[in-house]
Amino acid sequence: MKNILIINSGSSSLKFQLIQMPAEVVLASGMVERIGLDGAKLHFKTDKDSISEEISAKDHSIALEAITNLLMSPEKGVIKNAEEIAAIGHRVVHGGDNFSKTVEVNAEVKAKIKDFFSLAPLHNPANLEGIEVAEKLFPKARQVTVFDTAFHRTIPKRAAQYAIPKEFFEEKHIQLYGFHGISHKFVTEKAIDHLKIENSKIISIHLGNGCSMTAVHNGKSIDHSMGFSPVNGLIMGTRSGDIDQSVIFYLIDQLGYSPQEVSDILHKESGMYGLTGFSDLRDIEENAAKGNRQCQLALDMNAYRIKKYIGAYGVCNFNINHILTLNENWPNFKTFSSQYNLLNNEEKHDINLTSKKMNLRYISYGVLAQGLLTGKYGAKSRFTSNDRRRNIKYKNFHGSKLTENLSKIRRLQASCELIKNFSLTKIAIRYVVDSIPKSIALVGIKNKEQLMECLEVEKITLSCEEISKLEEIVKVNAI
Repeated sequence: MKNILIINSGSSSLKFQLIQMPAEVVLASGMVERIGLDGAKLHFKTDKDSISEEISAKDHSIALEAITNLLMSPEKGVIKNAEEIAAIGHRVVHGGDNFSKTVEVNAEVKAKIKDFFSLAPLHNPANLEGIEVAEKLFPKARQVTVFDTAFHRTIPKRAAQYAIPKEFFEEKHIQLYGFHGISHKFVTEKAIDHLKIENSKIISIHLGNGCSMTAVHNGKSIDHSMGFSPVNGLIMGTRSGDIDQSVIFYLIDQLGYSPQEVSDILHKESGMYGLTGFSDLRDIEENAAKGNRQCQLALDMNAYRIKKYIGAYGVCNFNINHILTLNENWPNFKTFSSQYNLLNNEEKHDINLTSKKMNLRYISYGVLAQGLLTGKYGAKSRFTSNDRRRNIKYKNFHGSKLTENLSKIRRLQASCELIKNFSLTKIAIRYVVDSIPKSIALVGIKNKEQLMECLEVEKITLSCEEISKLEEIVKVNAI
């Protein structure tokens, strides 16, 4: 048996697992989050203990030392000394076109990682620091690196090359590299295995302080939201995401910022932090709930950018005629999306017909009708000032439409109990999946309890007769 320590030294966190191989037994796991911020927290878990405590962690070196001390603690630890760890695996963000597979650390590898500091200033320095601290703390362990960019080496040239003079691509290797590859690879492999499909077309979304999206065809990355560096694409904790490059020149030429200052702004002072003063999404959501309009705007912008990229990789919010017309002129898209749920299912026939005829995966959103199909809202329900459902355009929550919907929901709840003895929420999600074959239901999840409830949906299968019964209920005008 050998103990392997896995370290993910990210931009604002350091995650770890200590695994006993080849049995793959997790001896300890945890993380230090909010590194460099006030209120950094250390989480440490074994089969006997679970610790969460606030620490001072101004950098990754202090964070890793705190983790190491707990691993070897006489009271809480799982190893006696550093010699019990045989190898340490490190996540490294940017490997350029130098690395397409896992490699053992040496002076040359560390030099290459350092060469890419300018392209991943929030990550590669932290990654290298994690390696060097680990070398000091565990001098006899083998140090191994896994690169985020490696998974994206399959992106075709038509997607990877920028429309700038070709010598920049051929001679200077300026191109789309892609990031979060370890995460995207793992998630899509698990999805393919779970779905048990031979030919797969998957959109993988990685959300955290850093955010990215990948189009994956048959397990291979074919397009990605980030690019030459991990600052492009979705809105992130402190990174801007997509921005008109002319803004950069304007900041330098007209406003007098230096190139380095602009780089620092885009990497460290933008994104959710630049919009709100907070980089942690939990802080932003908390303040938005209290009525902070800027925090709510930031959340809306973040969600919009995500939906925009989903639409770029598939087709979002097109009606059936748009889909058919588009297919005649550009038959290369793989998915289409619209709002579809038990209360709004008028397009069921057309969606099924289009999906089958054109061999497209359908992605439905609004699966729970903005919460109505959870059954927790009534005529006297009130929403906070920043809740969009207060707007009259959300007709399901206002006037006679709300009265009609609530009557239908009471009937549905009674029917759900008779059909499967599952909650309306679970039945409503399952309805979408079973009424449109091979569809994907997007469900917004805010906490662990909601996640567990959604996972219960896998235990349900609705027959054609049960689907028809549910549809008959919502057809009735029950005012």
